[in-house]
Amino acid sequence: MRTITLTSPATRLHIAPEAGGRIAQVEARRGDSWLPLFIEPPPHTAADLAWGCYAMLPWPNRIAGGRFPSGGTMLTLDADRDGHALHGVGFARAWVVERVTPRSCTLSLDLGAAGWPFGGRALQRFEATTDGAAMEIELRAGATSYPAGAGWHPWFRRDIAGAEACVTLDADRYLELEGMIPTGRVLPVDAARDLRGGAPLGQRRLDDCYTGVRDPVVIRWGAVAVEMRQDPATAYAVVYPPAHAVCVEPQTCAIDAFNLTSRGIEAGVRIVSPGQPLIARSAWRIITRYTTSDTAQACR
Repeated sequence: MRTITLTSPATRLHIAPEAGGRIAQVEARRGDSWLPLFIEPPPHTAADLAWGCYAMLPWPNRIAGGRFPSGGTMLTLDADRDGHALHGVGFARAWVVERVTPRSCTLSLDLGAAGWPFGGRALQRFEATTDGAAMEIELRAGATSYPAGAGWHPWFRRDIAGAEACVTLDADRYLELEGMIPTGRVLPVDAARDLRGGAPLGQRRLDDCYTGVRDPVVIRWGAVAVEMRQDPATAYAVVYPPAHAVCVEPQTCAIDAFNLTSRGIEAGVRIVSPGQPLIARSAWRIITRYTTSDTAQACR
């Protein structure tokens, strides 16, 4: 697997253009060594979902049944084994490298060739910053406007430097799901889903979409932490912690957002049109000697 390594004094990003244009690994400098934060790919499955960090576009998460209405017709997308269209069209495609510097790179993807019926173009920009990493997604239209959303799906390690992960996510509402698809109801978080206090995840096996998320989102492993800050339009986040990993997925719209919108339910969908792209940004501050003074949202 070919990778492009972007390096700053604090961070190394290993970008894999042919493996979904994802960050294959992010490493934080800790003294004289580099500390990896992501799950690595299983052998022979470089296009698999469950490793690194990939962009979800032009929709994040699921579209129910792989179908949604547009312009008076029902459009059909490729569905996964659960019968839903999952995580967009980019994570298993090879991306084109447009530009590389020692600390940044830009990748592109032809959305029409990737299976998006409206065509268009996607860009990803990555940077190894002085204190972490910065990512940007841009969705552009060709001749046809289209509904869109975007997000990131990182697969952090559950255990780093001998410490179990905890997540602080400042949101007091979540989307009620049935069969992994929103019902349209937005509910107050209950005890199992309340991550505002930063308690360890423990045995909680969430797979929930929060709305009205406020910065920063913090994932912490003892003295190591990632603070994630998004642009204001990226107000949703899915939290999914399987037994071996922690996924905190910032996104611009809800799960099944296109179908929710067709029912008159606000879900964060943007219309991308010629000259009016969707741009989403996420900046990560990576801390390797974390103290409670680093943020007011520290895990306890």
